[in-house]
Amino acid sequence: MTDLKVQEKLLTSRRMNHLVIELEGEEAFSYERPEHLAAVIRALQRYPTVDGVVTGGLKETLIAGGPLEVLKKLSEIRRKLERFSESATPPQGKAGKPPRRCSTCPSSPSELLKKELQRFDSNPLEWTPKDTGLKGLGLAQCKECTRRSERFLRELSGEVEEIFGRIELLG
Repeated sequence: MTDLKVQEKLLTSRRMNHLVIELEGEEAFSYERPEHLAAVIRALQRYPTVDGVVTGGLKETLIAGGPLEVLKKLSEIRRKLERFSESATPPQGKAGKPPRRCSTCPSSPSELLKKELQRFDSNPLEWTPKDTGLKGLGLAQCKECTRRSERFLRELSGEVEEIFGRIELLG
């Protein structure tokens, strides 16, 4: 993934809020370019209430309606994945002791979920949570870690399948 320089500006009026995303050095926005999608998804995380997104390179593109709703849903999935990876991190112990982990599981669920967040950022349209089952990867062995992660990933998987179905209808 190349480093994409992005500038964001929020334009507001009485009726609408538009987010302008300038893709520096790019010809035009493309749904097939993972770095373009990731930039728009991260921007929508910061400005979730916009009515439209104008992406500009040498050619401007307005994203509104159905495509914007799909991107907002992808932004929500990224937010949930981010929040779950943070909540899976055990809290710090007293007096600055190292954080406690599950004594049964060899790896912390938050480590795996942070890697999944990086995978999501690198290519949002090819990411699926089915690959991330902690038990399937041999990383979760206790019932609590397995139950918690599988419930979260099952819910996320349903949302992702719905979104990808919408993308196929739009495309």
